[in-house]
Amino acid sequence: MLTHVGERPEPDPVMVALHKRRMMFAWIPLAFAVLVLVIRLPMLPDVIPTHYGLDGAADGWGSKWWALIPTLIGPAILGVLRLLLAHPKIYNFPVEVTGTNAQHLYSASLTLIVRIAWGVSIIFAGITLLTAFPSATWLIGVVCLVALGVLLAIAAAFYTMTRS
Repeated sequence: MLTHVGERPEPDPVMVALHKRRMMFAWIPLAFAVLVLVIRLPMLPDVIPTHYGLDGAADGWGSKWWALIPTLIGPAILGVLRLLLAHPKIYNFPVEVTGTNAQHLYSASLTLIVRIAWGVSIIFAGITLLTAFPSATWLIGVVCLVALGVLLAIAAAFYTMTRS
């Protein structure tokens, strides 16, 4: 019985490296959206919508420089997830970690973290693109649907991993 984190087996380094490579690709949607925003920033009016209500109408306004805040939050979250990815041995699992199930638990948790990173990247990319094109109100619905789809995919993946 392995009760202490220090007693758990080390994760397979090849498995960890594979998930780190997958995590690198999660930066692509967010990086693309940030690039678009940086290009569009000089063209934006001084005051832009910063929040939208459920009806799709803007109900919050602010300086165009506030548009850069999601471009800081998204990468910060991805950075924290990247740090977590390097240490699967310390995760809190709902079952006892043994020598026979450790690699499966580590792999499932790393896969979940990578999928969450993709979800964060896509959601923050959508928010950033919405900020870059404030007059494209149709984009609100697209961003909301994509965000919902991403969250459902993550939930489905988690459900699948906990059943195996």
